[in-house]
Amino acid sequence: ADAERLARALADAGGDTMARDEVALIRRSARESRARADLVEAHLAYGRARQAFIAERLSDARTEMDAAAAAFARGGSAYRHWASIYRAIPAWIAGDAGGALGQLVSIPIDGLPVSYFHLRGRIWWTKAMALEVLGKFDVARTALEKARAAFHSAGELEYETVNTSYLATIGSFLGESQEDLSKAARSCWRSAAREEGDIGTNGPNKGGGICERTSPRLANTYVAIISRR
Repeated sequence: ADAERLARALADAGGDTMARDEVALIRRSARESRARADLVEAHLAYGRARQAFIAERLSDARTEMDAAAAAFARGGSAYRHWASIYRAIPAWIAGDAGGALGQLVSIPIDGLPVSYFHLRGRIWWTKAMALEVLGKFDVARTALEKARAAFHSAGELEYETVNTSYLATIGSFLGESQEDLSKAARSCWRSAAREEGDIGTNGPNKGGGICERTSPRLANTYVAIISRR
């Protein structure tokens, strides 16, 4: 009941609607039905995948999300698309940009509701990382801009700020002026300040703030890749 209330409140406030739609899907499935059992199984595996991902156990996360996706598909849930993202992330980290993009193209993003902001943002963000591995910075920037816009619409300030920071970095490889880069950086810091409630002369005071607090492994991989360009 609490999950349903929170999901509806989020959607009613103009936020992400994916959780609301998922609750409705579960409600429509009959008790003791195979569809209900599949969705329960899927969400348990999804939770394990999320925990593994947060702990940066990407192989475990991929395995769990693949299991979740199979059950989500049987239950008719759009959450099944997360498996492609969880396969794409370790692929681009390993330098297999083509493999990562191949996973992402399997997601019918144009057919997803516009209000599935978080899923759409993750698709664009992951696509941008893979494109950067290929040195396609101009196309990657467009993907990052779409990711940032999606996270902004979702009210997910941390992810919006991380993508703003990446946009500032990618601008240097596209020859943007220092003024443009400074504007992007200031935007990142202002967003971080709203999240942290504090800002210093050179940016957020708490260890660089959320601009630098994305997954260390992913952030370090990103920096290593673009530094070779």
